[in-house]
Amino acid sequence: MYLDGAGFVQIFVRSSVEECLRRNATRRSDELVTEQVVRDMANKFEPPDPSRKWEQHLVVIDNNESGVENIALKYA
Repeated sequence: MYLDGAGFVQIFVRSSVEECLRRNATRRSDELVTEQVVRDMANKFEPPDPSRKWEQHLVVIDNNESGVENIALKYA
């Protein structure tokens, strides 16, 4: 996983807009993001494209599957 002598890996956490909004609603009131901002960012976000050389070393975590929170906490 080296590109021009530098080691790297890209970690992509896939999450639905609905899941993002649900998690946002659990934040403290001073940390909330507006629903419009979440939706705007989701529309602007470009997921990785493994056909690009610099995006081939990719780990995808699907945050919409059950048990992902437990895995993340285990390794945090």
